[in-house]
Amino acid sequence: MLKMMRSVPSEPNVPAPCATRAGARGRRCAGLLAFLVAISVLAAPSPVRAEFANPRGVAVIIGNANYEHRDVPDVTFAHRDAGALRRYVVDVLGFDPVNVIDLRDATRRELFDALGTKSDPRSLLWSYLDPDGGSDVVVFYSGHGVPGLNDGRGYLLPVDADPRAAEDDGYPIDLLYRNVGGLAEAGSVRVYIDACFSGGSHGGGLIRNASPVFVEATLPEGVGHKVTSLTAASGTQIASWDENARHGLFTHHLLDALHGRGDADGDAKVTAAEAKRYLDRHMTRAARRQHRRVQQASLIGVQDAVLATAAAGGAFPARPGSEAPAETVAVPTKDDGPEKKTAAAIEAPSSSAETAESVEATLGLTFAERVLVQHGLTSLGEDVGRADGVFGRRTRAGILSYQKEKGLPETGHLTAELRDALVAHGQAYAMKRRQEEADRRADDEAYAEARRLNTLASYRAYLERGGRHEGEARTRLAEVSKPKWPAGQDLRECDDCPKMVVVPAGSFEMGSPSWEEGRFHDEGPVRLVSIAQPFAVGVHEVTFREWDACRRDGGCSHHPDDQGWGRGDRPVMNVSWHDAREYVRWLSRKTDAQYRLLSESEWEYAARAGSTTPFHFGSTVSPEQANYNGSFAYGSGRTGRFGGRTEPVGSHTANAFGLRDVHGNVWEWVEDCWHDSYRGAPSDGGAWTRDGDGDCDYRVLRGGSWVSRPGSLRSAVRGRSGSVHRNHFNGFRVARTLD
Repeated sequence: MLKMMRSVPSEPNVPAPCATRAGARGRRCAGLLAFLVAISVLAAPSPVRAEFANPRGVAVIIGNANYEHRDVPDVTFAHRDAGALRRYVVDVLGFDPVNVIDLRDATRRELFDALGTKSDPRSLLWSYLDPDGGSDVVVFYSGHGVPGLNDGRGYLLPVDADPRAAEDDGYPIDLLYRNVGGLAEAGSVRVYIDACFSGGSHGGGLIRNASPVFVEATLPEGVGHKVTSLTAASGTQIASWDENARHGLFTHHLLDALHGRGDADGDAKVTAAEAKRYLDRHMTRAARRQHRRVQQASLIGVQDAVLATAAAGGAFPARPGSEAPAETVAVPTKDDGPEKKTAAAIEAPSSSAETAESVEATLGLTFAERVLVQHGLTSLGEDVGRADGVFGRRTRAGILSYQKEKGLPETGHLTAELRDALVAHGQAYAMKRRQEEADRRADDEAYAEARRLNTLASYRAYLERGGRHEGEARTRLAEVSKPKWPAGQDLRECDDCPKMVVVPAGSFEMGSPSWEEGRFHDEGPVRLVSIAQPFAVGVHEVTFREWDACRRDGGCSHHPDDQGWGRGDRPVMNVSWHDAREYVRWLSRKTDAQYRLLSESEWEYAARAGSTTPFHFGSTVSPEQANYNGSFAYGSGRTGRFGGRTEPVGSHTANAFGLRDVHGNVWEWVEDCWHDSYRGAPSDGGAWTRDGDGDCDYRVLRGGSWVSRPGSLRSAVRGRSGSVHRNHFNGFRVARTLD
């Protein structure tokens, strides 16, 4: 009989969602959550979806200003940069404010939660996208960037990170591009990064005693058709600030470009290439004049992507006065040439509006109240446009209409009583919308979970609760009802991979009855085992040819001896249980599928293939049916030749599942630790690796070998050997878990 040592797998660290922290860090997190709650109350998306020009748009706005590490200088204007970009995507691009993920001083966990990990790109951003597709995505980051000193990649630096450990603590810029570019629901993706990756900064060096690292901006393969990215600096350059504008140089001039100054050809559009040319003319020169540095923006991705579009009449919206000084802006048109307008003139209210505002000044209206007034008018059927707190002509017309309906003086401005009435309507409207949005998101999450599980039970559970995805859920239910892996299907995932066959789910009695000739006590007690899911099994044992492919690829370290019998298609031998585990790990990495050793109960189920006799072909065995020591007979069988070595795999007839050589040739390692009976063994087909009196220094082998007497080839026979032991009659075959 045959004995074995165990290996302990490690669990990877996966970034967790944002958690509450103590001290100032916790207060910032709490403040952020409070801010997002307030925004969801005051600016939740309308069920009509008409008051926002781009209700499907989603933005992630990140401003990292205050860094915790003692050697990392703060980024003075990062919060102001982020605020300006947030205002731009809401006021100009027309994104619903509730679809803006606004992070200030983001930690590592918050960055990975917002933008996704390598193993799970379904991020917070992903959860905000419209499931029906077509969402425009904007990602903006202002803060420090750092290079990886060992891998040369660029990283966004979280506020709780050590810049010298970017590979562990930073967010890889190429991962950002891969995750956002891979969002199937995104129609377009625009990424703006006001950071450099040189290891330096406007406020001083981030990594002491390190030479600058050149980080080349590139997009991962397959995402370039929808991603456009503009970054503040190239190569080893430093991204600087503009002290007068109180912005990063890149952000300041990018906003100018997006508000129309980048429209070089007068077609009322600003493309990515035009914005880059504008930055080259203005930001680059400003860096030279103000800081005597070279700073040149970098553009990758879709060069002709349209980043900004003029309003009707060809006029771009003016940059808000709080972000840039009011000045004359040339708004070129194709037909009439440049038309000069000032920011003040574009935004100037009419005299009647000025009167209304002056009258209402005594009310001390807050921004929240102004938004609720507009929501209240919308709930009463008035078209006031976007609820932005600015009482323009449509809001004034709505107030007049409401006054007329109620028989009030038609002044067009609010009184205290009118304010209170409309605010009450707005609060009810916002609450209703918030509930509708919560219900929609809950429904989307429930359906997303059903799709993640992708099982009959998950789709049936979703259909029982009801929801707006009912039609698609019924279609998918019908699809998963079809067998994805029909029994007997061949499967081979690469030229060097073992040939597999799908074994169906089912139940069988494992072990041998007391009257079976040659029975050992460890083959019982007989018990029912049920295997719920089909799985794939190697048609034959792993061969030397397949093992040598693993060695050439660096996956297998051991070079097994073939005893001079030849390699090629003979079963690999002189391999330990640990060697076999090394092979299946390599195979899993190579194919991105879950290869493994069979469990002991899976092996016997697959070997029997529905039979209940000692061998899958009957109650006895002959040398024509298997490779074993034919000098001995079993039961009523006869003796025959003894070859004295292994044979090429597949030399004998397959069983009903299509498996060959389950009896003889080489003993086959399985996953289980040794137990001297089946008392307490799992009945679900899983491997028995713990509990009871098991010994995991010894592992189980099944099937017998070329040197075995025929009684040791029976389907129920169990062998054992030390897990580190190698000899010329032990090999293995592999299993593959099916999706």
